[in-house]
Amino acid sequence: MTKNRIDALTGIRGIAALWVLLHHLVSQYPLQGKLPVLVEHIAEKGWLGVDLFFILSGFVIAYVHHKDFATQITANTIKQFMVKRIARIYPVHLLTTLSLVPIYFGAKWAFGYDSPVNAFSLEKLLYSVSLTNGFGFHDSLGWNAPSWSVSSEFLAYLAFPFLAALLLRKQLSALLCFALIAAIFTITTSIGWILTDMNSYIAGWEWVSMRVLSEFIFGMLIFQLYRLNFKAPFWLFAILSALVIVYMSVINAESRWDWVMVLTFGVLIYALTNSEHAISRILASANMKYLGEISYSIYLCHGVVFMVFNSALPKLMPNFEGLFLLIPILIYVVATLVVAHFMYKLVEIPAQAYLKKKWL
Repeated sequence: MTKNRIDALTGIRGIAALWVLLHHLVSQYPLQGKLPVLVEHIAEKGWLGVDLFFILSGFVIAYVHHKDFATQITANTIKQFMVKRIARIYPVHLLTTLSLVPIYFGAKWAFGYDSPVNAFSLEKLLYSVSLTNGFGFHDSLGWNAPSWSVSSEFLAYLAFPFLAALLLRKQLSALLCFALIAAIFTITTSIGWILTDMNSYIAGWEWVSMRVLSEFIFGMLIFQLYRLNFKAPFWLFAILSALVIVYMSVINAESRWDWVMVLTFGVLIYALTNSEHAISRILASANMKYLGEISYSIYLCHGVVFMVFNSALPKLMPNFEGLFLLIPILIYVVATLVVAHFMYKLVEIPAQAYLKKKWL
């Protein structure tokens, strides 16, 4: 099996990044409580965009690196893999985190800003810089808040060589893949329901490692089905999964049923591995592909953009109502996309190439 690029999966990353952005956007000044209920419901479920990222990551990492640990795990193969992954995620993460140091103190001086949750402590900065702010440690969230999932993904990278040895050294049967997926969702849903009194599928911050690793493994198992050329009506799966995701978002389904959404993400990813249907072709278009390529920068930059504008806007233009709400929305989205574009071009790509050349 050749490693041809699956462009539709790049495009869906862009959608996931914008969904997370929308989730954070509607809770920011001056939009909170002022948008149509339908928009707020869709945005409310946007936090699950990170779960889509985790599953996608499991699939893509397995797709690209499944042969790296095909025979044995060695110090050199682990080094090669980890250098590539750190070069991919760390430069943008570090820059966006450190950029908040002058922004925070500037906002504190100019606008009297102060974090109600002590988000900008030195301890939390150390968690963030060391990429351990998404391991589930108590009171470790702070600074660039979305970066917790980057840290969680880093944890999945650390586990990948050993997961690959267990799951990727040979082709698993479709029946075994489905059985493992069923076991994952049975265990995670049961733990989530027990710990939250059946209020949520996600068990809580202390269980975040289970969340990311279970979904990462789910993505790896989807890769195994893809590797088997498991036949399916891809176009039908794509349409049905998209409809389920939209429907559950529109009705703002109770959090106890989020496992259905997460499972549906996997169905959608598998459906998008086939490039012959319309949804794949749309997501593989040039604009959608580029949105997906800068999605990591969008994800990490949007919180920084929000902090800047949310510190300034209440002082400069405090009253937004009706159609005037389009002004901050447009400012937020355009500013985030512009910053992400330059971050991708000037930091993400050059730093990744430099670190690979230097360390490999």
